[in-house]
Amino acid sequence: TLSLFLEEESFKVKTLKNALGFQKFFEKFSPDVVLLDVKLPDEDGDVIAQKLKEHPNREKFKVILMSAWDDLANRAESAEVDAYLKKPFHLQSLLDLLN
Repeated sequence: TLSLFLEEESFKVKTLKNALGFQKFFEKFSPDVVLLDVKLPDEDGDVIAQKLKEHPNREKFKVILMSAWDDLANRAESAEVDAYLKKPFHLQSLLDLLN
């Protein structure tokens, strides 16, 4: 999985299965990067990214959107994310964005 790959690359990874716990997650942890898939079970990742624009510490973390959807570039632009990755992508492309 992606989280296992990132852990093997020495990143600390926290995962959420849905958007419900996202607000509490942000109150508890201070991530350096937020990776969001566009299609999540209960809320689209680009919608979450738009909400993150209002976060008081937004300049302290990157938001990366990923999806196989054809409209990913438009969604990424409207959500004002730092970067996006079109699935399938090479894992090195993700590492390049993270480093």
